[in-house]
Amino acid sequence: MGLFSKADKPLPEGVLVLTKCTQGSLIVREDRIEVGLQTKSVTKMETLLFSQITGIDVNTTMARMPGYPGFATVKIFGTGDQTLKATLVKLADAEKVRELVQQRRNTASLASTPQAQTSTADELKKFADLKEQGVITEDEFNAKKKALLG
Repeated sequence: MGLFSKADKPLPEGVLVLTKCTQGSLIVREDRIEVGLQTKSVTKMETLLFSQITGIDVNTTMARMPGYPGFATVKIFGTGDQTLKATLVKLADAEKVRELVQQRRNTASLASTPQAQTSTADELKKFADLKEQGVITEDEFNAKKKALLG
């Protein structure tokens, strides 16, 4: 899965995504995301728990072309001023990371939301906010909007 790898290797237990980036590695685990910052003699891991993640931005820096995977910069925003940044991540891996973050955030928000009645307008606002934060795409927002409005 790493940068320029020819074949996918089995992932270590508990690891959902493992890919290289210019800093070292981007690792998505069951409960957290880590960016390993490597220098010649030291590896420093920066970590955000899924419960701390407030948003994600995947910016394509090099588009896919035949025989070339394309690359992106991944920024993961956390509570306070916490931000993880991984550059030159293989585009397919970056998209997988975004999907996992969105799934985990949606699941967490559903689990923590009281089962009170909400209006259609409240639901639309919630999904519009998620779209503006980059958590869901325009297409996902439109699908939810269509489902809510009938």
